[in-house]
Amino acid sequence: GDDDASAAPGEQTQPQTQEALQAETSVPQLIVEEEIVVTATGEERVLSESPVPVLLIRSQDLREHGANDLGEALRRAPGLALDVSNFSDQFGGSGIALSGAEPRHTLVLINGRPVAGDSAGVVDLGQIPTDMIERVEIVEGPMSALYGSDAIGGVLNIITKGAVDGASMGGHSSYGSFHQQAHGVEGTAGNGEVGGRFNINYQYFDGAADDRWLKWTTGDPGPYARYLVPPSHQIGGQGSFDVSKGRFRLGLSALANHQQTRAESADLYPEPVGTLLYSDPRSQTRFVGNARVAFQLSRVRFVDLDIGGTLFRSTSEH
Repeated sequence: GDDDASAAPGEQTQPQTQEALQAETSVPQLIVEEEIVVTATGEERVLSESPVPVLLIRSQDLREHGANDLGEALRRAPGLALDVSNFSDQFGGSGIALSGAEPRHTLVLINGRPVAGDSAGVVDLGQIPTDMIERVEIVEGPMSALYGSDAIGGVLNIITKGAVDGASMGGHSSYGSFHQQAHGVEGTAGNGEVGGRFNINYQYFDGAADDRWLKWTTGDPGPYARYLVPPSHQIGGQGSFDVSKGRFRLGLSALANHQQTRAESADLYPEPVGTLLYSDPRSQTRFVGNARVAFQLSRVRFVDLDIGGTLFRSTSEH
């Protein structure tokens, strides 16, 4: 009278289907969200599907390096085969060389827009604070077909921070040798459909003087620079506003930066001419703006309008 759970003679047990096996196992599937890059093709693509390799440096990587500007962060980054060095003039500055080409052959973008203003063809990465950077995309190798002749060595694209859900505000201050200091404050607010972010930062450096100033004995009249790294201070800001509702998308972003640097030099002549001193204050102001409007017509059709530009102004009293 007991129930017999075994199969009757001659019957064959049916193997369980894959769906049945998955239903019996309660182990959840691991969902990995791949990162999106835009620099390799000029449009959004999953990093693993990019037709050319893209080196991705995230904001948390920049924070871990403890650097105030992008040039300093790339120099400190461990394991990166990047040639980041100061370029020639006495005002200093940081440029990046890719694929063995000179730094002037590396195209620097902010949110996909070429950065106006350079020294000897090199954009100064030291003028770009890390506070406003979401990620940096670096593509090595000739990219002239997509970006023009300035991208012979490669492209460095700086993506600034956007809005996130919720509201937050924070700030930071840091101090170092030569009265070096950096301060910043940022805030963000959003609800999934509308959001905005702002960032304001200030940096100051007292300069690193050359101990041989006015003590050269080579007989060469010069000129000689007073500072190994000149005094400078800069203030910058970045803001963004995003709307995403239904099939409509709107994104506005702007970045502004003003830097003042003071270089000093001297010519050493025998008497009666003696020593001639020169002071050369320089200021640079940069603005980058971008507006993007998109409307999805169907699953495969959409309208996308992207407008942006850069402004740059440089003055020198020498």
